[in-house]
Amino acid sequence: MKKGLSYSIASVVVLVICLIAFVLPTTMSGGQNPDKLPPFGKYDGKKIEYVQGSDFANYVSYYGQMIQAQYGQLNDSSYYQVFNFGFNSAVTKLAYENEVKNSGYVVPTSEVNRELAKNFYDENGKYSSKLYKQTPAAEINMMKDDIQSNLISSRYYDDVFGSSFQTLGSEKMFGMKQSSKEVEFLKDYNKNQNGFNMVAFPLSDYPEEEKVKFGKNNAAKFNKYDLSLVICADSATADKALSRVNNEEITFTDAITEYSEKSYSDTEGKMTINYQYQIENILVNPEDMAKIANLKKGDKTEVIETKSGFAIFLANGDVASPDFTNADVIAAVQSYLSAYENSVIENFFIEKAKDFTNAVATSDFDAACEKFGTTKQELAAFPLNYGNVEIAAPVNTSVAALSGADKNDDFLKTAFSLKENELSKPLVLNNNIVVLQNTSKTVVEDSDIDIASEVGSFNEVTVQDAIMQSDKLENNFFEVYYNNFMN
Repeated sequence: MKKGLSYSIASVVVLVICLIAFVLPTTMSGGQNPDKLPPFGKYDGKKIEYVQGSDFANYVSYYGQMIQAQYGQLNDSSYYQVFNFGFNSAVTKLAYENEVKNSGYVVPTSEVNRELAKNFYDENGKYSSKLYKQTPAAEINMMKDDIQSNLISSRYYDDVFGSSFQTLGSEKMFGMKQSSKEVEFLKDYNKNQNGFNMVAFPLSDYPEEEKVKFGKNNAAKFNKYDLSLVICADSATADKALSRVNNEEITFTDAITEYSEKSYSDTEGKMTINYQYQIENILVNPEDMAKIANLKKGDKTEVIETKSGFAIFLANGDVASPDFTNADVIAAVQSYLSAYENSVIENFFIEKAKDFTNAVATSDFDAACEKFGTTKQELAAFPLNYGNVEIAAPVNTSVAALSGADKNDDFLKTAFSLKENELSKPLVLNNNIVVLQNTSKTVVEDSDIDIASEVGSFNEVTVQDAIMQSDKLENNFFEVYYNNFMN
């Protein structure tokens, strides 16, 4: 569970019944009675309904007030979050209760009464029988039901995750225990940290003159064709269509209408892919490209197998040679390189990155950045933290070039193999070529991360995920919310 605004599993077992009603705006609810809403889902056959007094409605009220207190006025996105948190909490609480009830546990009446008495303390913090007697019996019974339900849920929570209120010496009586050795190991996970300088050469900056150079060296790929085709699912149908056209029983246009499945073409049979490299890519046999390239205006091919069927190509006009001063042709070169030979672009920037590292060796990192017109990014020190787990400082993946770097083996291995001030080899990372320089190796002796709390949070999230993905859950939340609350 990430830190920040999210529903807390702890709140599942200590549900505060809000005294201030959380009211939906009329524009959002469509003016309908919430009690008439369909169930948002089921868990183990029990409906999750948004009705007055239900856990779901109570959680929605709880989270609604919480978010209002933090952020003020709610908007459509906030309301969706409130209901989503409420639904998830209601499902989780119901799952807890089921597990406890299936174990045969029954809440002692004495425990219910102890909790009930807390609702009738006077201004001095003492139990008042007068306040109890003044309360209607129906209200007291409802309190008992709520208390019993919460005690059942808290029994699961305490047993599985531990209770901070019940200890045996220095250890919690319930929940998963943590070895002191394990805690020390996890603390050490954050201990050895490296800081870095980084430059990134975006592949999107590939110069136009390089595209033109590549295009001229591979000019045939960018020849532009004006073709129509008949394409059929099987060769027999294509042979029949070709035979009828050759015998002048029908025109090529008639064959398009009668036989063609319109793959690679518009409704009139005109090909929508025109550059030679695009046509080459759809052919099963590369040598068949010569049959298409040799067509004169008005000529047609024999049946040629493509990746989507069997085709007959007709030349509507002559082949146009590429004009590498034309922006559309240069864009086609870029599209081809990105799709089929991205290594050409990568190699260009790898060589540039090597030149950059040579420049650093003869001057320094900042001077090399100025010479190459690139920006130095200083990465705060972090440990070898695969997946950015929360018990350790993270890789700053908000930096565009480092998106996903916390799970990139090559990046992490390279970064943490560097000696202090050493430069890395050029790395391919998120459509960038990156160079790293190790700027510091630090040892963090006392981490401010609460390891026990983080491990406990991971345990809770694991249970939460299992419940929300359980076969016992029928989740109709999005459908019901969208149909009833979205304008």
